[in-house]
Amino acid sequence: MQLRRISLLTLLLVALVGCGKSPANNPGPGHSRGVLRDNIGLDLAQVSAFASVSGASSATQSLRGRLSTMDGELDGGGAPEHQLFALTVTGEVLEVKLVEEGTPGAQGTITQPPVVAVFPTATWVLFSALNFCLDPPRNDGNAGAMCLGCSIIAARRADGALYCAPMISSNWSGRQVQETIRSNAAGDVLYTVAGIQGEQGMVPEDSIRLYKITLGGADGPSAAPVYDAPTLPNVFEVNAAGDLYVSYPTSVMDPTVRTEVIPADGSAAYTVQGNNGKVVPGTVGAADENTFYVMMGADPGVNWEKDIKLVTKEGGSFVETVQTLTLADADSYVDFFRLADGVYTYHRTNKALVRLVADGALVATPTPVPLVGVDRVIGIDCCPINPVGGMWVFIAAEGAGYKFVRHNGTAQQDIPFDTNLDIRSFTASPDGAIDFLAVRLDTQEKVRGSVAAGATEVTTTTAGVLDPGQVVTFTRIN
Repeated sequence: MQLRRISLLTLLLVALVGCGKSPANNPGPGHSRGVLRDNIGLDLAQVSAFASVSGASSATQSLRGRLSTMDGELDGGGAPEHQLFALTVTGEVLEVKLVEEGTPGAQGTITQPPVVAVFPTATWVLFSALNFCLDPPRNDGNAGAMCLGCSIIAARRADGALYCAPMISSNWSGRQVQETIRSNAAGDVLYTVAGIQGEQGMVPEDSIRLYKITLGGADGPSAAPVYDAPTLPNVFEVNAAGDLYVSYPTSVMDPTVRTEVIPADGSAAYTVQGNNGKVVPGTVGAADENTFYVMMGADPGVNWEKDIKLVTKEGGSFVETVQTLTLADADSYVDFFRLADGVYTYHRTNKALVRLVADGALVATPTPVPLVGVDRVIGIDCCPINPVGGMWVFIAAEGAGYKFVRHNGTAQQDIPFDTNLDIRSFTASPDGAIDFLAVRLDTQEKVRGSVAAGATEVTTTTAGVLDPGQVVTFTRIN
């Protein structure tokens, strides 16, 4: 087995050739050896989305009938097998195998990594799997007993090369895995809350913390803890340059919180003062792309005190200022997020978007702009708003009907769909293209649908291998 090592002290993303199985799925003697593929075998520029399919049943769950989800993560029981599929720009659905089928003459089947989340960046695509191991072979060619962890797999967009790390992304503070990963604008520096797999695939609790993953290093990808304390961050965010804003307890026994901006260039960290809440970086490509906007308050994003702190990068160092906005009903605003033309909050009572930052400057007296023709935003009462590429795409109820809504902060575009479609999961691209799975209520036919970027026509076809009766998580990468 060839193994490109970096440092055991820095943890490591490694290129692997070996044999693998998943201890989490207990494959047993019927499973043969396999190796992580050198290449994903796809032109990633021609892949519109990935779909992770779990064998668990979504039963009668649906997005319209269940307000506790916005991204199609439906509840399923047991520990099902997972399959990974790629949806191409031409409409094909291709099964993706990240592990080779086995060595010549091997018997049995190969357990593929159970991918539960996909995170695309500008230059890489990360696949986050449940506890998955590769077993290094012994000198006699038989599989060894040690677990070579491989639960984060990275595919380079330029050539499809695959790397993996003995790390498991954590659903930190109840967030979905996609929400625990942040990247710089170039997509080659990531930060994630994760744990490190040991020899048996187990993750020691004190290894779960915030890690920096550098994907474009001269010696290949590598990863290292951001800070020494074995504690989880309260909040973290990354600006376009890759500078990290992070707030974390200094130790397990000491509740004292330290808030810092850690520059991407390795220079000394800047200590941020005072009470700090949810953070949103500036808009990539705009004058404020390296600014952090911090919502202040004891319970930011729920009961907000209307103060915003700006942590601005000036001449290689950071400067912080606090400004107060004039807003009525401050306790009715929820979340704090970035759309194409600025930073917004959402007024849940009036169902209105409120722009707080425009052209890199705070709006002193923001004006709520109500969503048009929206009686209910599905999922907004429970879940954070997670725009993709500056656009918020969601499902809304209007009267007896349902529709997709695209909103970039300036313009709203409605895409009504047949009320006979019970949508189980969907994903959207930065330009607003939509893929979804649904069941027709009258015939129980399982269908796959899409809406092209900028269009309002909904097209459907048979679901095929993407069964909306199972748990399917869609992620657009292009």
